[in-house]
Amino acid sequence: MTSAPQKGDRTISKHRNQLRRKEMSITNSCNRGPPWNWPLGYFLRALLKFDSMRRTTSEGKTETLQQIAKRLAGPKQMIHDSPWAGLQELTNEGGAFCSDSCPSQAWSASTLIDVYEEAAAMKL
Repeated sequence: MTSAPQKGDRTISKHRNQLRRKEMSITNSCNRGPPWNWPLGYFLRALLKFDSMRRTTSEGKTETLQQIAKRLAGPKQMIHDSPWAGLQELTNEGGAFCSDSCPSQAWSASTLIDVYEEAAAMKL
């Protein structure tokens, strides 16, 4: 059995003792665990840049793009499932809905659009 695709990135290690695995309210969390969606785009842009620098063949660069596509499965599903057709600001454990989170954050989507734009410009 495989786990559900990650929808966002945690901003603190899940091994820290302050981590709260389940948050019902953003006001209680102080972001000690729930994944934010906007950093994912920056992570994927860095992965695209640095992984494609170390891979010299078109097959290697294709592998980089496949890794990015795999990591985009969660956000793509969130956009599909959202009545707002957007990405939530942050989620609860496992990408679960967080009622205190904004249902559609522009910068969450814009960082992923940047990934697509840079990937499209990449030379294989």
